[in-house]
Amino acid sequence: MFTVLASISSHAQILIHYWDFNSFAPGLTAPVNPATLIPIKAHYSVLDTNKVTIAFSTITGVSSSYTTYWDNYIPGDTINAQFADTAGSCLRIWNPTDSMQLLFNIPTTGYKNITLRFETQKSSLAQAQLYQLYDYSTDGGTTWKTSGLSIPGDSAVYHVWTAVTVKFNDTAVNNNSKLIFRTKFLGQNTGGQGNNRFDNVTVIGDSLSKPSTGITLVAATKSCIIYPSPANNEVYVSNGRNTTKTIIIRDMEGKLVISRNTTDEKCLINIAGLSAGIYFATVVENESGYISHLKLVKN
Repeated sequence: MFTVLASISSHAQILIHYWDFNSFAPGLTAPVNPATLIPIKAHYSVLDTNKVTIAFSTITGVSSSYTTYWDNYIPGDTINAQFADTAGSCLRIWNPTDSMQLLFNIPTTGYKNITLRFETQKSSLAQAQLYQLYDYSTDGGTTWKTSGLSIPGDSAVYHVWTAVTVKFNDTAVNNNSKLIFRTKFLGQNTGGQGNNRFDNVTVIGDSLSKPSTGITLVAATKSCIIYPSPANNEVYVSNGRNTTKTIIIRDMEGKLVISRNTTDEKCLINIAGLSAGIYFATVVENESGYISHLKLVKN
């Protein structure tokens, strides 16, 4: 019914949101009322991770007694991983899913030319749902449409991670604080058996405040590093070249905490004022436009 697309856009873009599910562990082992499932906040976002979530809920009109659940599954994958993430775990959606919807709340405030990428697979040819159907809403879920999507859905492959790319061709998606992407499931309902899996979800786009040409989305590369990590008071950011670069560090909520422009091959940054925790550094090489995403742990 559908051909899964594994192509990567040749147009280089900026990472806006990212889920890796490596720390997702809801501890569920049996179906529950979906109303009790807590949305998963983005692992990384240039906006507010409290507003960037993936939710699993019943479709309007379904009985409140309907039960299903999601959990994590090991191993996940690294095809679309960012920040040099390991395979870790993935998100697993258990049947029955015929009356469920997976909602990606992905605001695009300040960005345009939006593309969604993720990896997917299914657990069984006989029990997992055969098709994943896509639509989206630009008004927070009041109305839904499919006309602006590059593909209408996909057929998850049995036990093989496959990358899917969905482009939004609707200009109403640009600079939109209420954008929701939805996946529904179709093909077979086998009670509580079988599941569909997702990993490494990224939302990318072009900034409305700066030219988009020359900007390349890259997972953390060996040519650009941040060290030491974990760190106490100071870290070095180095790409091995004396080129003009912008270094931006954000916290887990997406808040900008440090911004630095430098031409140094090895730039020393004072982080003594930051609270202990995980941070994300984005290094933009201004001449080439390459972007590296790095993870920093502060003691």
